[in-house]
Amino acid sequence: EPAAAAAAGNGEEGRLVHPVAAAGRGLLSHALALLDKALGGTMGYETEDNEFCLSVHYRRGPAHLHETVHTAVLRVVAEVDGLMLRNGKMVFELRPDVPWDKGRAVEYLLSRLHAPPPVAQSGTAHGAAAQGSGSAIPAAERGQSRLCPFYLGDDVADEDALGFVESVGGIGIKVTDSSAADVTTTLASHRLDGPHQVLAFISRFVKVADTAAGAADGVDH
Repeated sequence: EPAAAAAAGNGEEGRLVHPVAAAGRGLLSHALALLDKALGGTMGYETEDNEFCLSVHYRRGPAHLHETVHTAVLRVVAEVDGLMLRNGKMVFELRPDVPWDKGRAVEYLLSRLHAPPPVAQSGTAHGAAAQGSGSAIPAAERGQSRLCPFYLGDDVADEDALGFVESVGGIGIKVTDSSAADVTTTLASHRLDGPHQVLAFISRFVKVADTAAGAADGVDH
């Protein structure tokens, strides 16, 4: 079933909710209760309820307790059927185990703009998914885009989107400290060294785009 068809039709206008993810809301609530019971007294343990994703943070805890948090999270994921686990930067993310991620979300948004991206390049991390039956973009409409998608992300959960935009000729930008261990493990082709460089990049990008638009129409912007 195409990703868009599987996800559309839920919630208010402009809001995209995968029906299986919506059903998994109860699973996340159950997982949160189990985690709080197991880790409620653990120093540095924090949870962030993002409705369809439960983030378990442990960066503020002492290093010797990190394994305690990890063990508890693995136990809960094994106990609550229908959840998947992803590791982030000092965080574990629990979410419904459905074929939906930030890469598919970007693909869906591009299709909603009526400007589908070109066919994903074979051999890329997201290429097969973008070209397969799960694509949100009709096959007849692929390869007709005049857009070049950009995606900036700083977490492991952003890798699906970074890989997707790279696979369709866009530009993925990893935001990470140059000393970080994951600098070379990203699917992005470019890197920015923290939020300050993101702000500088966006400011410069807007200025250049504005100047180009002015040159094209003969108007000063």
